[in-house]
Amino acid sequence: MGFKQHSKEKHNPQRSFRELLIKYYFVDDSTYGHMQFPRRFCMRKGLFMRLLGNMKINYPYFQTTWDATNQRIFNALQKMHTSNTSVNKGL
Repeated sequence: MGFKQHSKEKHNPQRSFRELLIKYYFVDDSTYGHMQFPRRFCMRKGLFMRLLGNMKINYPYFQTTWDATNQRIFNALQKMHTSNTSVNKGL
């Protein structure tokens, strides 16, 4: 009777989403440029980043948190993206 060997690095869909979101929109050489940003987020990138900074300072919900395994969960960028998407869809 054998046991499954678990790898130390598990697949984390939250982490994958975060990495893709940053790669697509928030690095200097992003996949989608400044022209596509407003189509996705319904605002200019500068305004989004200013709002994100203010939210991180003033609201604990938007501050980065850590789970029991000491891994980062839902950083401020993901939370802001989700909030923005909900508002835009009228949820």
